[in-house]
Amino acid sequence: GLLLFSDHQASTFDISKLPSHRFEAMDHFAKCFLILRLEGSKVEGGLQRAEGDSRDWKAVRVDLVSPPVDRYAYTLLGWTGSRMFERDLRRFARLERQMLLDNHALYDKTKVLFTL
Repeated sequence: GLLLFSDHQASTFDISKLPSHRFEAMDHFAKCFLILRLEGSKVEGGLQRAEGDSRDWKAVRVDLVSPPVDRYAYTLLGWTGSRMFERDLRRFARLERQMLLDNHALYDKTKVLFTL
């Protein structure tokens, strides 16, 4: 009864196809998206229920991502910041440093040949 939903996506990571000019909202690492059922007694601060809701549990979403060790820092950065922070950081890399930042790596545009 703990697991309400799960969706596993296998890795499609292929270093030979990076970097890419196309924006992709998701990276290519193995992922598992879960929705877990937490009993109300185990929720810090207790449950805050909507009117008419009599459940004694709370659904919590958990996203697990499994990148290669050498890509961990970029994956962590891509999955933990706010959208605005991520956009600003990518814009700074592109405009101020002539680099491309994504969830896979930081690329120097002056040294890398891009292919579409």
